[in-house]
Amino acid sequence: MAQIFSALADPTRLSIVERLNAGPALVSDLARPFAMSAPAISRHLRVLERAGLIHRAVRGRHHWIHLNPTALSAMGSWINPMLNITDTLQPSLSRRLVIERTRQAAHADSLYETAGNRSLRSLLLKSRLEESKQANQN
Repeated sequence: MAQIFSALADPTRLSIVERLNAGPALVSDLARPFAMSAPAISRHLRVLERAGLIHRAVRGRHHWIHLNPTALSAMGSWINPMLNITDTLQPSLSRRLVIERTRQAAHADSLYETAGNRSLRSLLLKSRLEESKQANQN
């Protein structure tokens, strides 16, 4: 499995696999979108072949590259249980985040009352708003 993920870690190889998802292609067709030499593309294809993600069929002078669905299926079988774990943890983590933010807000409110400083309060409110925006982006 590590070899598959290592092969897909390169953006060029990932793009090749994404292209092959639409169907088999000639090596020259796969190389066309990239600004690199034919030997460089061949090296990328060898890495994908060694990882078992693709296989090559030679017909005359043409090398057809096919996606290996078995490797992708194995990768999916490995990843799917982990996705279920994150789905299970999500509500619990969200609940904890709300509780923690509420606790922090209550603490901040007590600081405002003690300090009586409105500018401090506005700075903290801005900070909380920015944190909330960043959390929503993630």
